[in-house]
Amino acid sequence: MDFLLFLVPWLSTVFNLPQMTRSVEDSLKHVHHTQREAGLALGLSRWETVLHVVIPEALPGIVTGIVLASGRIFGEAAALIYTAGQSHQHLTGLTGTF
Repeated sequence: MDFLLFLVPWLSTVFNLPQMTRSVEDSLKHVHHTQREAGLALGLSRWETVLHVVIPEALPGIVTGIVLASGRIFGEAAALIYTAGQSHQHLTGLTGTF
């Protein structure tokens, strides 16, 4: 039963990864194309443009998406761990060992 207390947060994280991915993708898409073009016009490679222009512009949206998804993950995991812990104590109290 103890492994369940560690498995639940990991499963909750995996189930909420699409939400986090979607929010990061949206914030990267909302960077205006003229900023990308400006980076390329200044002689930056595509990778340098992403690294030095796109990501700094999208960083507030990325951080917000990660914080919101993390809050959801922690909230779900806390409720599940609490109920799993309570049921484990209840079952061991009834049978003596489980």
